[in-house]
This record gives sequence, structure tokens and C-alpha cells, in this order.
Amino acid sequence: MSVDKDDDFESYRRQRLREFESTLGLRAGFIEDLIQQDDDWSFVIKAHAIVEAAITQLLARLIGHPEALEKFLSTLSMGGRHGKIAFVRCLGGLSDSELDFAEALGTIRNHTAHRVSNVEGFSLTGYLKSLERGEFERMRRALDTLFYTPNPDEIVVETEKAPTNPRSPLVTCFYASLRV
Repeated sequence: MSVDKDDDFESYRRQRLREFESTLGLRAGFIEDLIQQDDDWSFVIKAHAIVEAAITQLLARLIGHPEALEKFLSTLSMGGRHGKIAFVRCLGGLSDSELDFAEALGTIRNHTAHRVSNVEGFSLTGYLKSLERGEFERMRRALDTLFYTPNPDEIVVETEKAPTNPRSPLVTCFYASLRV
């Protein structure tokens, strides 16, 4: 009897989710609640905060003495030449695709957080569709390289502006954040 790939994915997703929540000290079910109840703006801001906290904890462990370093490391920015992502990249703490995802999420977070009009009515799908083709492709690659799907051919479909993921970008970001 063969195992359904959707069942494999659901089992994988739940296991990774519980591990991720436990590692960060979040209650079981926190992230699923975040996806189900919050709007895209809230999701992006909270997902970025979770990923940033995870990267800070990872950096502290990679360097050693996590308790002593976490406070200092939390003052560093995420991006840029001297940010947490560059630091983790130098230490080899995460793969390039995982770090590309963190950078893409940071770009989306900055777009949402620095425009007051985005607080109400921000749509992750709308944001992705508004990007120029080159930027959209960079963003799609950063998100899709971490997105598990039983059939990779299902990921890209054409739309008026650019190809988009037929699955919710919100869910794509969520699954990708489990890898970081």
C-alpha cells in the first residue's frame, strides 16, 4: 500500500512545526493560529519577528555562550553587510536558500512595516503580483526553493503580471520559515 504524498507532507509539516515552536519557546499551535486568524500584514510582521529571533538564537549557539550573546546579537540588523544574515552566512549556519528566504521575508516585511497604508488591507499576493518581473522571479525563487510540494510542476502558473504560486504565498512563507 502506497502512502499518499499529501499525507507525507502533512506529517512532515506538523512534525517540523512542533519542533520549530518548541525550539523558540512558542506554544504548540501558535503558528497555525497565526496563519488561520491574522491578516497578511500581521502574518508578515510576526513571521519576520519569529525568523529573526530564530536567527539570533542560532547565531548565539554558533558562536558559543548563547546567554551572554543573545542580548548583543538582538541589536544587530537582519540585513546588510554587517547584519545577522551575513554573519550566519559566514559561519555556515544555514544554507544559501534558507538565507535567501530570510532576506526575501525581510524585504516583504520592510515593505509592509514602512507604509502606514499597508496596516489595513495589505495582500501578500497583491504585493507579489505588483513586483517587476526580475524582482518577482528573485522573490519567487527565494520562497519556492524552500517550499515542499509533492509535484514541483504545480508551483508556477501564469497570470497577467507574472507567474505566481497557486498555493497561498502566506502558506508558502510559513512552510519556508520552518526551514530557517
